[in-house]
Parts: sequence; structure tokens; C-alpha cells
Amino acid sequence: MGSKSSSSAPPPDPRLIEAQIRSLGVQEDVIKQIMANANEMLPLQTEQTQFALDTARQAVTDSQADRSWMLTRRNLLSNAQDQLVRGRLCWTVDHWLDT
Repeated sequence: MGSKSSSSAPPPDPRLIEAQIRSLGVQEDVIKQIMANANEMLPLQTEQTQFALDTARQAVTDSQADRSWMLTRRNLLSNAQDQLVRGRLCWTVDHWLDT
């Protein structure tokens, strides 16, 4: 015993089918355009990314150089202060011994 399925739904309107096919065509065109834009922009994006990386790398290098310079300056200042203090202490001790 075979079962026959019968559908009481009417067939879809041919205009609806046409509209869906057109919609799919538009979607395909849009996707192709997006891909073309992405391919066209790739060299610029690559260049901009490389520039950003180079700039960041240079900023780190400059920061390290600035830090080294500042540490050198701080050491010079500390040494000068130490000499002043030692000189003042020696003068004070000598002054007290002389009096």
C-alpha cells in the first residue's frame, strides 16, 4: 500500500521566484564587489600596518635611548651631589679641627 502525498498548498507565485533569483544575483554581485575592494585595499592596508609596526618599534628604541640618557644624567648629578656633600663635610671637619 503506497501512500500518496497530496499537497493542498498552491504553487508559489512565479513573480516571487523571479524576485528571489534577482535577490540572489544582487547578493552575489555585492559579495564580488566586497572581495574586489578587499583585494584592492590590501596593499594599502599592508603598507599602513608596516608603517605602524615600524613607528612603534622606533618609539620603543627612542624610549630606551631616552631612558639611558636620563640614567646617565642622573648618575652625573648624583656624583656631583656626592662630591659637594663630601667637600662640605671635609670643610666642616677641617673647620672644627682648626678652631
